[in-house]
Amino acid sequence: MFSASRLGYAWALVEPLSHVLLLSVVFMFLGRDSRPPIGDSMLTFYMTGVLAFLFFAHLTERAMDLPAANRSLLLVPAVGIFDILAAKSVLSAVTDLVVAAATFALLIGFGVGGLPADPAQMVACYLVLFLLAFGIACVNLVVSSYSSAWDKLWPSVLRVQYFTCGVFYHPLDMPEDIRSLILLNPLLHVTEWMRQGYFRGYESPFLDIPYLLQWTIGSLLLGTLFFAAAARQMRQPA
Repeated sequence: MFSASRLGYAWALVEPLSHVLLLSVVFMFLGRDSRPPIGDSMLTFYMTGVLAFLFFAHLTERAMDLPAANRSLLLVPAVGIFDILAAKSVLSAVTDLVVAAATFALLIGFGVGGLPADPAQMVACYLVLFLLAFGIACVNLVVSSYSSAWDKLWPSVLRVQYFTCGVFYHPLDMPEDIRSLILLNPLLHVTEWMRQGYFRGYESPFLDIPYLLQWTIGSLLLGTLFFAAAARQMRQPA
């Protein structure tokens, strides 16, 4: 994944961690006097949203260049595109989990925030988020193999997701008509679930786990159908 970088796999840790920490420092200085909707620190409120979003964004983006980037590996008969997709997805997920743990460890070291109130909820949330992202990654892999335009369109979709999944705000802060729209975004429910697991005493009035599971199952079914229909063609030389 990172053979073109002199830092190698270390870049996988440095890049998202530097991104998160830079945004956190800026956010801290801009909003350090404001009261967070949940918890005692705007920084931890922000981090519980952005780390989940980056997990989703990285996993879905890294699937799109698999056939072109792994032509030589696909010459091995025992190796299939799904094998590479699964390995790359697990690597991306583990990397982002390490980054999340390192980020929260740094915050705790600086006296900001603390340990999650309910780690089991956060683990369950990350598991569902991985399955949701993996299903969408399968769709992205297939669509991008037919149209290179999707490689440019998907980052635009992620930017919309970034501003509609509750990273910077709580749904209660939004007008009712806008709130009803953003609640259609499954990532907003991921954010709420993550914060419910992290902040002690917080019970989200908007979290709809069955709705999130429907999106997850739907993405896995759609991704499986897309992949099964296109696997043979994707393996063919360009």
